[in-house]
Amino acid sequence: MIRLPKLKTSAAKLCFITATYVSLCLNLSFTGKVLDIAGTQTEMSALFLISVPAVLIALLNIAFLPFSSRYSIKPALIFIVVTSAMFNYGAFHYGVIFDDNMFRNFAETDTTESAAYLSFSLLATLLFTGVLPAYLIAKTDITKNSFKKEALMRMASVGISVFLVGFVAFFYFQDYVSIGRNNTVLRKSVIPLYPYKMAYKFIRKDYFQKPVVFRQLALDATHTPPETARKKLVVLILGETQRSMNYSLYGYARKTNAFTENLGLTVFQDVTSYGTATAQSVPYIFSMTPENYDADDEKNQDNVIDVANRTGIALRWLDNNGGCKGVCDRVDFEDM
Repeated sequence: MIRLPKLKTSAAKLCFITATYVSLCLNLSFTGKVLDIAGTQTEMSALFLISVPAVLIALLNIAFLPFSSRYSIKPALIFIVVTSAMFNYGAFHYGVIFDDNMFRNFAETDTTESAAYLSFSLLATLLFTGVLPAYLIAKTDITKNSFKKEALMRMASVGISVFLVGFVAFFYFQDYVSIGRNNTVLRKSVIPLYPYKMAYKFIRKDYFQKPVVFRQLALDATHTPPETARKKLVVLILGETQRSMNYSLYGYARKTNAFTENLGLTVFQDVTSYGTATAQSVPYIFSMTPENYDADDEKNQDNVIDVANRTGIALRWLDNNGGCKGVCDRVDFEDM
C-alpha cells in the first residue's frame, strides 16, 4: 500500500497552492483561448504571455483567501477544486460557457439526458483532476499559529498578489484592456470565478426574484372553424438546438437524413437558432414577442400554446426530452 508523506502547511500557503493548481491545470480552455489569440498577434511578447497565468494565480489567491479560516478552508477548497474540475472538463472538451442559462439547463434536465454525458473519460478526468486533489487537501494538516501571525500571513499573501497584479498592469495595462475588450469570451472562460458568478445570478433570478403578475396576451384571438369542416389532427414535431453541420440535408457528407431526404421536405437555409440550449430555444420558438424577447418576461406571459389553447384548440404536449421549459405548463402534458 502506498503511503503518502505527511502533508502540513499554513492556511495562506494552501490557498496559494490551490490557486496555482486551479489556474494552471483547471483553466485549460482559458489557456487555449489565450494561445489562440497570441497566434494571431505577432507583436505579443513572451513576457506578456507569461504574465497571464501569474495574474490569474494572484487573482484566484485573493478570491480564495477569505475562506482560509481554520474551520472553513478545507470544505471551501475541496468544493472549489471539485467544481472547477467539472467546469474545466465541460469547457475544454465541449466548449461550454457556464452562464446562467447553462445552470438553468442543469436544474431542468432529467436523469436520462444527464446520463448521456457520462463516459469513462469524464469519470477518469474528474477522479484525477478533482477527487484526488480534494483528497490531498483533506489530508493536509493546517499549521496552528497565533491570530496575529495568521493575520500577518494573510495580509502578506494578499499584498504580494496585489503587488503582482499592479506590477503587470504597469507594463501591460493597455495590452490587457485591448485583448479583453476584443475577446469578451476570455473573461467568461475564467474558472471558477465566472461560473460561480453565473450560478449566483441563476439562483437569485430563479428562486429569489419577487413574483411578477402573469400577463395575458392576444385576448382578442379567436378560432372559428367552418361548421362542415372535418376535424384536423396536426402533429408538430419539435427538434430544437440541432446543428445544421451534421445534417446531410444541409450538405453534410454522411447520410444522416437517409429516411427523410426523399419526402419532399422544405429545408430552410437562411435561419439562425436563438440559443444552443433547450432552456433558451424552446421558449423563444413559442414566444408571442420574439422581436423584444426577454427570457424573464417570457416566463410570466402567454405564449403561442396558451393563446391557441384559449381559442378552443385542443392541445396536448407529448414529451420525451426533459420537459417543455415552461411552454406547456397550462395545457395537457404527457411524459413519454
